[in-house]
Amino acid sequence: MVASAVAATVATSTATAPAAVAPTTTRAPSRSTPGRVKVKPDSLLASRAADEYTYIRGDLRQIAVTAAGLFAVLIVLWLFFTIVDPLGLY
Repeated sequence: MVASAVAATVATSTATAPAAVAPTTTRAPSRSTPGRVKVKPDSLLASRAADEYTYIRGDLRQIAVTAAGLFAVLIVLWLFFTIVDPLGLY
């Protein structure tokens, strides 16, 4: 009795399963799809991108100068504490 109920349930679920699956259709990619976009050299977008790259270049230069300065201070402090040894650590 239980086996026939299980068999009936399986038969019903397999019979309705293909109807529940939506048909797959291929769509053309929308314009918001990420990827390479051709930009004309004289367009407004190209000029804005050039301005942004100028700011980014300046920011990266400031980051590099700050990192080099901090590294130099680290070396000077290491030399000071190693050679002079003001706290008697070595």
